[in-house]
Amino acid sequence: MFKFEITDKEVVGGIPQYYDNFNRISSRGIIISNNKQVAMLYLQSNGCYVFPGGGIEEGEDATDALIREVLEECGFSCRIIDELGCTIEHKKEVSYCHKANWFIGELVEDTFKIKLSENEIKLGVTPVMIDIEKVSNLLDQSLEKCNDYKRKFIQLRDKMVWDYVYKNNYFKTEFSYEVH
Repeated sequence: MFKFEITDKEVVGGIPQYYDNFNRISSRGIIISNNKQVAMLYLQSNGCYVFPGGGIEEGEDATDALIREVLEECGFSCRIIDELGCTIEHKKEVSYCHKANWFIGELVEDTFKIKLSENEIKLGVTPVMIDIEKVSNLLDQSLEKCNDYKRKFIQLRDKMVWDYVYKNNYFKTEFSYEVH
């Protein structure tokens, strides 16, 4: 399992600042279909792509939170296959620390029912399925075009996790659901 810590040094340069307490804990995931496509969210507000996920609500564990978030954001039910690790974002400029638990899962069924939060609607969140071979390029482009301090952490985080998953060939497993 991985543990990636991201600081201002990697995002904007300078001296890294590490925080011991988390302001937010979330679950995020790479959800794959049988025909080797990855569930992602396209943000119309900035033209970037990210992986689905969100905050862990009271009474949930990390896997339950991801299953709920994928259903709400993408309209897919999914099955968690494995825990990948965690990312920790230490944002010095805003004195904020965010821990994300990461999982890999498979798409089980498309419910065609999306339930976005007000903030997700404001960002123009649109669920998309991307061929595995195209994900890295989209994340590179998203990181390059991102000019917002907080969003740069998100883009770098997602790129680091994707590179790890891709390098370690987590896609050799057969997944059961095909997206048409």
